[in-house]
Amino acid sequence: MGSVGRGDEAKAEARLAQQLDPVHYTLCAYDGPGYEDRAIGLLREYIELNPDDGYAHMDLAELYARKGMQEEHVGELQKTAALLDSPNSPGR
Repeated sequence: MGSVGRGDEAKAEARLAQQLDPVHYTLCAYDGPGYEDRAIGLLREYIELNPDDGYAHMDLAELYARKGMQEEHVGELQKTAALLDSPNSPGR
């Protein structure tokens, strides 16, 4: 995110997007201790409303892996594979 030296601006924009749409999950808006927990919560909320978004499941799987939550990680990977292999899969 900070590769062009504007990381703070990007984070501010992501936070604004999250304020405007509380279920909007922008993982780059969070960093530091505990950001994974907050991002997991946002993704779970988002997935409740958009259960067929395979990319959201993929992002959630990655967060579970970072936290060492192996069973949850595998479950989300399976959902990701099933959803993204579907011809009705939403694009990103």
